[in-house]
Amino acid sequence: MPIPAPFTRSQSGAAGITFRTDRERPRILSGYVLVLSVFAGLVNALYWSGRQQPDDWSSLWIAGILVNNGNSDHIYDFDPTDFAAWSGSAWQEVIVTNDLSAAPHPFVHIPGVAYAVAPFTDVLSFEASVVWLTALCGACLPLLVSASWALWSRTTVPLPALLAITVAAWYATAFQSGMWLGQTTPIILCMTVCGIAYARDRPVAAGIVLGLAGIVKLTPLGLIPLMLLFRHYRRGAATATATAAFVALASLVVGGGGLFGTWIDRMRWLSAHVVVTGSNRSGPNPGWWTRGFDSGYESEFTRAPCLVGLW
Repeated sequence: MPIPAPFTRSQSGAAGITFRTDRERPRILSGYVLVLSVFAGLVNALYWSGRQQPDDWSSLWIAGILVNNGNSDHIYDFDPTDFAAWSGSAWQEVIVTNDLSAAPHPFVHIPGVAYAVAPFTDVLSFEASVVWLTALCGACLPLLVSASWALWSRTTVPLPALLAITVAAWYATAFQSGMWLGQTTPIILCMTVCGIAYARDRPVAAGIVLGLAGIVKLTPLGLIPLMLLFRHYRRGAATATATAAFVALASLVVGGGGLFGTWIDRMRWLSAHVVVTGSNRSGPNPGWWTRGFDSGYESEFTRAPCLVGLW
């Protein structure tokens, strides 16, 4: 009796159901993707050392410090006349006593994010945390490219394409400006795309990743209704919904109903207003420009590649 050769194509069951073998599944985290991710993280951290003004990351760091100091009720303090500006004595004390960026942004995330950051403020300096954040953002680029390729083509990304697209993505203005401001967006985007790409074959793990990404920034959760329309993505969408709901409930329990309600009020305020700041290039803001010249924005802008156009 001849021995059947190893399957290299989809196998069909008795009921006509097609199963994909492991050999057919695109490999998102292949060996060369992992190596390139480590290399990209190191290069990104080294390149941006001393070149950043991580105002976005400062907001998360300050919120974590406020939680540790017992001032969690003040993590959402902001200037109602300029949402891009912090306000209040609690923030003032943290900024004066810590070496942070020049113009920290107000905190807008769900309370659980502040509680998640809080332990790191005890073991890392702000400067060290920025280095780790920048390295992680750089490491996410090749993984994001690999996941995007697998999602759209159902194949493993070739190494030449991975290298070319990763370099192009690194030079993109969006990534460069995100690094200058210390944003978590590359990480969240990577988690979102990986969650969708893995949803067909590993729906539980993919849903957890997507749900966590949506807790940090709410935008990924908007993909869940779309995923529910496709049979292969429904389990992943359901898991993402359950994950986000669980973390939101945990945030409510840990931070308390009052703090959670304050966060909801801030989100409603944002939805009802047009937030205009210099950093998002929505239009002129005299207060921002004044702070910019006083706090060294000019020199930092001219040092950061792809950001000179913001002038």
